[in-house]
Amino acid sequence: MSFTSKTRWRQFSLRGLLVLVTVSAALFGWFAWRLQKARVENEAAEAIVHAGGEVAYADQFHGGVSRLTPLPPRTRWIGGLLERTFGADPHRRLVSVKLYDDDSVALVSQYALRDLEVVRLDGGSSITDEALPHLRGCNQLRVLYLERSDITDRALEHIDEFTRLEELWLCNTPVSDAVLEKIARLPRLSVLDIRGTNISDDGLKMVASMPAIGLLYLDGSSFTDAGLKNLRASPSLTSLWLGEQSSASLDLGILTDFPKLDSLTLTGSLVTDDRLKALANNRRIERLKLQGCTRLTDESLSIVAAMPNLRTAGISSSPFSAKAVNEFKIKKPNCTVW
Repeated sequence: MSFTSKTRWRQFSLRGLLVLVTVSAALFGWFAWRLQKARVENEAAEAIVHAGGEVAYADQFHGGVSRLTPLPPRTRWIGGLLERTFGADPHRRLVSVKLYDDDSVALVSQYALRDLEVVRLDGGSSITDEALPHLRGCNQLRVLYLERSDITDRALEHIDEFTRLEELWLCNTPVSDAVLEKIARLPRLSVLDIRGTNISDDGLKMVASMPAIGLLYLDGSSFTDAGLKNLRASPSLTSLWLGEQSSASLDLGILTDFPKLDSLTLTGSLVTDDRLKALANNRRIERLKLQGCTRLTDESLSIVAAMPNLRTAGISSSPFSAKAVNEFKIKKPNCTVW
């Protein structure tokens, strides 16, 4: 080997060694950072559980039906070994918490849990406006559940900071139209539950302007046919879930004019056969669910069978006879019944 070749080989070796050291340093740095973060998350999880709350990790949501219902923890052989060796698993991420009062929500800011993706505040009146400031900085938040809490519009003053938010559950809270302007700024919000709130028909104009809204839960005496007409302006709304009051009072014929609506759920014992007649000629609805509609008779299935593009019918919780269901299946052979 010539002197020049040896020199080049040494230069190449030194260069390769430098790259290897740099990459190794970066990997070890990341490992140390994640390990410390995992240790803090473990401490936070212990504190949350001690306060009566619940936690879930990223691997508990794989293949789940809802991000509000995590799967049971998996057996983690490698993760268990890492925990026994280093005191924490750097690959495991704490992404979901379920909390029941303002004091336990304070643990989110105390432990700087900024990577949370799902926050469920399920304490009813024990969750007040004092809870929400502790979530500021949770920039990865995708699901925020506030159902039956005692929050007001003031609590949602900074809701537009959660730019990754996809689901917002406000059922049975005293929020009003005033908060919708900021909610409408959320670019990814696709699921919104405003049943039993103080939001009015005028507020539904703002809902219709939300750029990504796909599923809306609606119920309450404050909503009328005028509000339903306001929703027609939505270019993205594909699914509508109507609670007992709205299922029984709103003019379902208006839904014919919704440009993208292809899924409808009606609920409650106030829904009658006559209510469904307005759906018979609806060409857009492909999925219909009749949930707990105990006053319906077999006549309803004849009406539903007239819907030209119906592909799935959820009727198992309504009191139809086996004969009527079989006749429906014959009339709609391409419709999945469940």
